[in-house]
Amino acid sequence: MCKLLIGIKTSNEQQQKFHDIISAQIPELESMNDGIGAITADNKNKVEVFRSLSDYDTIFNKTLSSIANKKFVGIHARKSTSGLVNENNVHFFGDKNYLMAHNGVVSDFLGSTYFNQYGGYGGQNKELGFMPTKSNTAHINGTKSIQIGTNDIEEMTDKIKRGCSTCRAYQDKDELCLMHDEKLVNALLEREANEEDNIINPSVNSKKEKRKNKKNKKKKGRSSLNEDNRYSDTIKFFNAMKKPITEKSIAEDMDRYGFSGVATIYDIRKNIVYLFSTREIACLTDKRSFLIAFSYAPSSTKRELSNFLGMSFYDKVRLEISGMRYEIKKGVHKFNLGK
Repeated sequence: MCKLLIGIKTSNEQQQKFHDIISAQIPELESMNDGIGAITADNKNKVEVFRSLSDYDTIFNKTLSSIANKKFVGIHARKSTSGLVNENNVHFFGDKNYLMAHNGVVSDFLGSTYFNQYGGYGGQNKELGFMPTKSNTAHINGTKSIQIGTNDIEEMTDKIKRGCSTCRAYQDKDELCLMHDEKLVNALLEREANEEDNIINPSVNSKKEKRKNKKNKKKKGRSSLNEDNRYSDTIKFFNAMKKPITEKSIAEDMDRYGFSGVATIYDIRKNIVYLFSTREIACLTDKRSFLIAFSYAPSSTKRELSNFLGMSFYDKVRLEISGMRYEIKKGVHKFNLGK
């Protein structure tokens, strides 16, 4: 599962506390390694979105560097459960009116993903430490330590097992280790995507043909995206949501599509933050100047750098947050950030 936090600040009364609590979450967020995204809105309603598949430090620095004049901050670290592990699936995403991030699943949009198609992510076997995969699937190691160089399923699988001692432990079974099962799906879906792109948009020199192909892609519409295995279930959920978005429409769509977890949507035009969940949400707030909500149990210690004998050390400093721990009731909540 992913990790999500959102921070709303109404004044700078506890500015340093707001900053320290968010910066203390960096180790928690870094533990989710499939992409990092952040959104900020300043006091003049300027909205910025930062996203990266791997450069977590840059995202944190950009988010925290000017936090003094921010009234809204959101950070999402992804641990993939559906869709490719690529920057397209890094949260926050949306359109010109809304931006969304989500920690959880949307069951109605898992059926067309690789859960069923490839058998990957079918539920980890906690005793053996591997995930079963179907006999007709293969896998490529994303670390590039194994060079496959073939499209033959059996040959690919054999090469993987020769290069991974954990996979070899299950050589008589139709299974791969957890890491390779995760990479397997991405490799297969990337291959599918390339094959599809070659069919839809072959190499042509004619501008007329290129324009025609572009129009054909647009004609696929929303329903097509929701059947595309490359996209996460949350992107499909956002794509299917009724617009314009309201508290009522969110609640209806949560029920309609089997939403679970914690999510946020930022209405760019109206400067409204929606926070919605199917469970209680941990939060830290002084009930005067700021509120920070978390989809996980927040860290209460921050790291400070110190030096001794020419060496640098990280000291863990406990934050003073007594009396600030609360839980937000499950449901749909609306925060108007004002003009």
